Amino acid sequence: MTSRVAIVHNGIIENFRDLRLDLEAHGAIFESETDTEVVAHLLDRELKAGAEPAAAVKAVLIAASGRVRSAILFSGHEDLRSAHGGAAR
Repeated sequence: MTSRVAIVHNGIIENFRDLRLDLEAHGAIFESETDTEVVAHLLDRELKAGAEPAAAVKAVLIAASGRVRSAILFSGHEDLRSAHGGAAR
């Protein structure tokens, strides 16, 4: 979870360590060792860059390798976003 994103995630992000190292190099601070928190930070980074929630989800699905099932709430947006198997809805 970040100040902009709350996420429930089931699955494995196989490249989460590499993604985490990149995020940490750009100032992200983590509170856990989970791949779920990496996804939250990736989404937050996309939002900070100006992406809308749907575009942020798609960008993260492209960056993340593995099997993903997530439910995502974005601060300031009513819609619940879901993602699985490489497809954003």
